[in-house]
Amino acid sequence: MTWIFLAIGSHFFWAIENVITKYAVDKRVKNPYIFLILFTLLEGVVFLAIPFAHFVIPSWPLILLLGAGGLFYFFGGFPYIKAMQIEEVTRVNILWGLIPVISLFLGYFVGDKVSWQELLALAILITGTVLASIHLGEGKFKFSKAFWLMLITCIFFSGYGVIMRYLLQHLPFFTVFVGNIFFNFLPSLLILVFYKKWRSDMKQVICSLDYKFCLTLLVLVVAVLGGVLMNQLALALQQASLVFAMEGFQTFFVFSIAIFFTIFFPRILKEKFDLKNLILKLVALMFMVVGIVVLNIKW
Repeated sequence: MTWIFLAIGSHFFWAIENVITKYAVDKRVKNPYIFLILFTLLEGVVFLAIPFAHFVIPSWPLILLLGAGGLFYFFGGFPYIKAMQIEEVTRVNILWGLIPVISLFLGYFVGDKVSWQELLALAILITGTVLASIHLGEGKFKFSKAFWLMLITCIFFSGYGVIMRYLLQHLPFFTVFVGNIFFNFLPSLLILVFYKKWRSDMKQVICSLDYKFCLTLLVLVVAVLGGVLMNQLALALQQASLVFAMEGFQTFFVFSIAIFFTIFFPRILKEKFDLKNLILKLVALMFMVVGIVVLNIKW
């Protein structure tokens, strides 16, 4: 059961990241991709721990696989950060429920087995995801603008999860953790080196930093690294489709945080909670929770 608590813990940290990211791309940084690169570079603080932890140099095939997983994670962030800019954080967050479904099929190629119970649970999770992506209007509905962006993100993150699961069976945990951060850090750095426009935008963002936003970035980096750390610890113990099936808890955390800020600090974050769409989100959340229960009960 340890992996369940680790998975839920990772989603708590990522819920904090979701809310901070939404605030940043709405209020502080015009170019969402610059913000993504900024906090990815800040994650490089992890490299300072290399001399004090058990780190080994993997074989070349495992390095290439580690690079692929890291790049999946990095490039999956681009459609995600854009989705955050154009859609409500609660609706974007529920769309993470696509990951366990995609991971289930990708996991087949690395030997993960699927039971009828898991298929039932994931079908329920898909239903919740579809409900969450619908906007109810005056006599009509439409899919969330972020749906297709998040579909791309979830495909990338599913690939990341399955690869990390495999690597964690063959390498020390800290090697995989640092390797993943490195293959996020490197492309971020290369983009700034070779793309003058983004380098100029980054300078403007850095020059506009105040102490409050610096503290916000510090919390963000801790939340991201905490989420990745606990997620990979969970992946070391259980297959990716089951670990990511805990997404429903992240939905709950984000939903609660968003309501709190909307009521008490609307200048920081304000979500639209009209009655019809609020009920729809609650129904979608119920499906996610039921899916998780079905996934974990003993028959």
